[in-house]
Amino acid sequence: MKINKFGTASAAGIVAVVVILAIIVGLGFLVFKNEASVISETPRHLLGAASAKVLVEEFSDFQCPACGTAAPLVKQLEKKYAGQIKLSYRQFPLTQIHPLALPAAIASECARQQNKFWEYHDLLFQNQPKFTPQDLENYARTLGLNVDTFNQCRNNSADIEALIRGDMELGSKQNVQATPTFFVNGVKIEGVDGVEAAIQNALK
Repeated sequence: MKINKFGTASAAGIVAVVVILAIIVGLGFLVFKNEASVISETPRHLLGAASAKVLVEEFSDFQCPACGTAAPLVKQLEKKYAGQIKLSYRQFPLTQIHPLALPAAIASECARQQNKFWEYHDLLFQNQPKFTPQDLENYARTLGLNVDTFNQCRNNSADIEALIRGDMELGSKQNVQATPTFFVNGVKIEGVDGVEAAIQNALK
């Protein structure tokens, strides 16, 4: 930035800085077609007994390799502590580095509309990162979904994108900076290591 003879930044320099900051702040959301968001404080995509004492909430990205590694471990914990914990999945696609994460997240939400979120979630992680449009449709067909309804949902996804953005905004408010990030009864843990110890501590 250039400084003029009065010791102040030039107008052009100020404009350049403002533009750069705007790009940095907005980059993560440019992929969305709709600026609206729907933040749900109520846990979404619950798996496990509703009466369970411990809530394990995960912010995750379907294209993230670490999330793919964590997925079967989380399912093992759900089975090991059946009746004691419940899982909640939150969408947190890192769109800047994982361009296929958002289409996969949208597809999973479309599967949710036909009560197959967790089954579709599992297929995505099992086949990561095969997320072409045809791949996503094939997974829906594998699960016996109504493919026409599924595709219509994906092609008209403004409401779903608002839900996904809501998850992202909630994660940002909770200082989520990487995936997967877990909250075990509100205690933040980055990565799957330490989740079981947090569960055991919460069950005491």
